[in-house]
Amino acid sequence: YLANSPAVKEFYVKQLGIPGKKITVMPTGIDVDHFKSITADPELKASLHIKLEDFVIICVANLHINKGHQYLLRAFEEIYKKYPETHLLIVGDGTEHARLKNQTQEYTSKNNIAFLGRRTDVPELLKISDCFVLPTLFEGMSNAIMEAMASGLPVITTDIPENRSLVENNKTGFLVPPKSWKKIVEITIALIADNELRKKSGRTGCRFIEENFSLKSSAN
Repeated sequence: YLANSPAVKEFYVKQLGIPGKKITVMPTGIDVDHFKSITADPELKASLHIKLEDFVIICVANLHINKGHQYLLRAFEEIYKKYPETHLLIVGDGTEHARLKNQTQEYTSKNNIAFLGRRTDVPELLKISDCFVLPTLFEGMSNAIMEAMASGLPVITTDIPENRSLVENNKTGFLVPPKSWKKIVEITIALIADNELRKKSGRTGCRFIEENFSLKSSAN
């Protein structure tokens, strides 16, 4: 049996009863050089009706209940009240799409929330963004988190075993308790206010992915 993270291996053992000695952990590899080579495209940002200087939060995930989008939307409403020049990009589609759209209808931030559906230009969207948030309730080894880190973005995600394989709190990213939209607000506002904090976290996260989850390191 193959597992792409120690947390997934543990799940196989505890929940499925598979003997640990029969499971090999094989981490997913990321083409870090590709993500690092992409430059931010101001025309892409303009096409989304976002000003060049505006702050962009992005979430890339299927719109399913376990991904926790409802907590991100609630957090963004509070962030927007303090920083109305902030935008939220929701990339992905799924069964929760209609419910999530409905959630935003009474929000003052609704015009700054873009549901982009499935996209083929995710690396380019990451490059025009300033922060990546994934409030997932459970996960495997998240490719979306790794791609965001490879793009040099500061990452905010949930403090669950699967994500701890990638994110060391306050170093390679930021971990928040599941369902804690208030903590997402707190950390995002800190990142908006502190450009150096964003850059430092992004650089550290990118270096971690390069050293541990690049195609070369995964092949070894």
